[in-house]
Amino acid sequence: MENDTTQAQQGTGQQLADNGKQQVKIHPNEVVKLRRSVLKDEGARFNYRAMQAAQNADADIKHLNYAIDKGMKQRDDRQKIINEANSLRQGILKSFHAGLTTDIQQLEKWQSDFKAAYVNHRLQALDPQAELLKRQDFDVSLAAMSDQDLAEYVNSLAERPKLSAYELNKLMLRVQSSPQLKDKVIGYKAANHYGHEYEEAPEWNRVAMMLNTLKGWRSGDNVWYWGQDGRLQLLDVSKLLLDKLKDYHVVDPSQR
Repeated sequence: MENDTTQAQQGTGQQLADNGKQQVKIHPNEVVKLRRSVLKDEGARFNYRAMQAAQNADADIKHLNYAIDKGMKQRDDRQKIINEANSLRQGILKSFHAGLTTDIQQLEKWQSDFKAAYVNHRLQALDPQAELLKRQDFDVSLAAMSDQDLAEYVNSLAERPKLSAYELNKLMLRVQSSPQLKDKVIGYKAANHYGHEYEEAPEWNRVAMMLNTLKGWRSGDNVWYWGQDGRLQLLDVSKLLLDKLKDYHVVDPSQR
């Protein structure tokens, strides 16, 4: 009797476990949607101050200030302090560029992941039967258009629901004999980012702008950092030294 009860409990436990597995089963499209949502949130949170380059610059500039202050406290030769500060500046630039490379790689990976998630989401969302019927309806409507109807249709594309890639290709074939209409369809295609629809997402544009800025910084010889007032500033070692050493006049050539 005890064995029967134990077996029954084990059977019930296994059934609950199986039911649990069934409950967490998620449609592939939901997984893609979730992934895309996570990436959108991540793209919206990217900011310059959180970038590795900014963190490197903050830490290195603090060390630069510390080194100058330490030299003054030790009564080091003024020119020696200047030489060491300029030497540290080269290291700061190298560290800043290394951080930029890490940041650029991170943002480019985000773009790659976002593009894949966007494309996969579109593919998963398609209903094959409904898509087939939609294509057939469009083909019939397009074939029935007179030249005047076609011109009116093309001229009003911006006011209509966005064409699918299939519809756009079919329309492009239909207007081949009219250079004017063809140019308008080509313009419509470019304006709507066909094949690159993900570029319309605000998060994509935000990351793209950040990438352009970071790549510009990496190609230059300047170091950007956030000052105590929270504003983006350019590291100027000469000005920093001028401010700090304004009333410092220790001269000891033997230290150089």
